[in-house]
Amino acid sequence: MDDLNLFELITELGIIGVLIMGILAFVKGKIWPEKMVDKMLDAQRIAAEQSAKLIASEMGEKMKNGIAEGMEQGIARGYLKINSGRDL
Repeated sequence: MDDLNLFELITELGIIGVLIMGILAFVKGKIWPEKMVDKMLDAQRIAAEQSAKLIASEMGEKMKNGIAEGMEQGIARGYLKINSGRDL
């Protein structure tokens, strides 16, 4: 398997790839040349960055949805209170 294909495969695997590359780097670190170890560390870094971006975007989406839901509830409560004098 070509080094570049291994790099692309590990990058696509994300978190699992990070674990695989960590184990491979630990076990084979003295056998493989420094260049390969550097590529593996780069793959781990890229996978970790992608995972962090995904988690951040999911959290941002949940926060945005929560704020929108809170605003809708607040508007509904205000409308009900104005029109009927009651609160939810």
